[in-house]
Amino acid sequence: MSHPEPDPVPRAFAAHWATMAEIKRAPATAEAFRRASYLANHAATEEECRLYATEVAVLYRAAFEAVNG
Repeated sequence: MSHPEPDPVPRAFAAHWATMAEIKRAPATAEAFRRASYLANHAATEEECRLYATEVAVLYRAAFEAVNG
């Protein structure tokens, strides 16, 4: 008897939740993530937004890789 594959939505939620928990686990990383997110959302130009959004993505991907392999 084979087991059905888990539903992808709860799996994606769990992966995201674990990633955010990993970011918040390290105070310096959490502060850098919050700061870059804020600055990306309040950027005066599209170029400035891209700069901070890229920083958010780098931090998120590193945390995702740490917890999800």
